[in-house]
Formats: sequence, C-alpha cells, structure tokens
Amino acid sequence: KSGIKKQVDTALALERATKIIRRVLGADTVDSIRPAYIRYKVLTIACIDSSAAATVGMIDQEILEYVNAGQPYKIVERIGLIT
Repeated sequence: KSGIKKQVDTALALERATKIIRRVLGADTVDSIRPAYIRYKVLTIACIDSSAAATVGMIDQEILEYVNAGQPYKIVERIGLIT
C-alpha cells in the first residue's frame, strides 16, 4: 500500500474509533477516553484512569469490529490502553 493511503486509512480508523466510543459510552467520555494512535495494527487508547480503561475493556471487541467494518483488510487487530 502506498504511504499516503495507509496514513489516510489510519486517520479514518481513529475517527471511527472515536465515533463508536462516543456512541456506546456517551459524548462526555471524550475527555477521559481518547483513541491516540495506531501502530503495528494496535489501536492505542489513552484513558484518564483505570476505571476508564476498564470501561474500554468491556467494549473492545465492538470497537475492533466497527473500526475494521467495510475495510478490505484489518486496520486494527488489538487494542492497547495507556493511563
């Protein structure tokens, strides 16, 4: 894949991750849970504390499915959390 296509796909995947987190957990979670970056097919999500990280852990499969939906290849295979 060309470099720019990969960057665009990554940016869109981060946007989709933000969208599904807002939809499932509510818009007020944007300040405490935020997708940070994707590297080596790992979506890293920054969480303000361990309870926010636990919340993400409960919906991680839903996030993966939504981010990868409709894509010709898996953009994200795992989720990593940083607090």
